[in-house]
Amino acid sequence: MTSDAEKSKLPTWAKVLIGLVVFGIVAVIALGVGAFFFVQNIVKQAQDPAVVSRTAHAIADIPEPLPKGYKYSFAFGMAGINTLVVQHEPDQQMLILISKPQKEDVDADKLVNVLFEAGIKTPGQSGLEGGKGEKVKLHGTETIGGESMPYIIGTMADKKGTKFDGMVGCVVSKTKDKTVLIYGMQPGGSPYNFEATKEFLKAIRTF
Repeated sequence: MTSDAEKSKLPTWAKVLIGLVVFGIVAVIALGVGAFFFVQNIVKQAQDPAVVSRTAHAIADIPEPLPKGYKYSFAFGMAGINTLVVQHEPDQQMLILISKPQKEDVDADKLVNVLFEAGIKTPGQSGLEGGKGEKVKLHGTETIGGESMPYIIGTMADKKGTKFDGMVGCVVSKTKDKTVLIYGMQPGGSPYNFEATKEFLKAIRTF
């Protein structure tokens, strides 16, 4: 299990992101300022192809068209934190990339352990409700966009006890002041399709 000392090393911005639904963030804003039409506009922009593409490129240099079978679902930016949701249509696998323009002085491998245990809430797509990590199946490292990405693939469980396979990865850029969290969710009780995930991630040129 993760010690309290390790948990304390988790970047503040990551702590804020964990457990938050992208549209949940928008809902909080709506409750705070009562700006229904403002929120409606944000949601509309999140699905605008031009906005999605611009946000995607703020996170990483992702060539377009995307690898076969993948499509952008939506993107969202707030306070310098960019979120991109990508879907692999053949099996409905969902990837969430979250970046902040700040390089964290945290060991990426330790960070990915903390993130796996903490879990994440999904934006309510693919029939998944997010969940916390329960059992590690694979712990490794891949080179993505010229950077090292430690990752964990394992079983997660939501509040109802429904289990599904998920992935957590982390890139702390050596060349840019940027940290990128990468989450993957596999629906339908299927084993995690890491080959599909790698096909998308390996297309990334740089972060």
